[in-house]
Amino acid sequence: MGFFRAGYYSANDKPVEIEVHGNVDGADEYILVAPLWAGGIAPAAREFLKSIPKEKVHLVVSSIGNHVRDRADFLSVNDITIISRNEKHVISTLVDTLR
Repeated sequence: MGFFRAGYYSANDKPVEIEVHGNVDGADEYILVAPLWAGGIAPAAREFLKSIPKEKVHLVVSSIGNHVRDRADFLSVNDITIISRNEKHVISTLVDTLR
C-alpha cells in the first residue's frame, strides 16, 4: 500500500514531513541524489530542496530510463539511467568537476 501512496504523493506534488539530521546550512554547494518517481523528484527530496537554495544544488536523479522534467534553477542535473548502468560514471564525473 505504501508504494501506491508514494506514487500518488509524487505525481500530485503532495508535501511530506521529513527530519533532517545534522547541519546543512551555509554550504557553498549541495549534491542531492534522489530517485525519480512518477516523472518528478521523490517527495522527501522535494521537501529537502525547500530548505536549501535550489541554485546551489547539483541534482543527481536515478531512474530506470526516464529523466526528471523539472530541470530549472539547479547548478546541474545529472541523470543516472539504471538501464545503461552508468551510475558510477555519472557520480564520478560530477565529483571530479567539482574538485
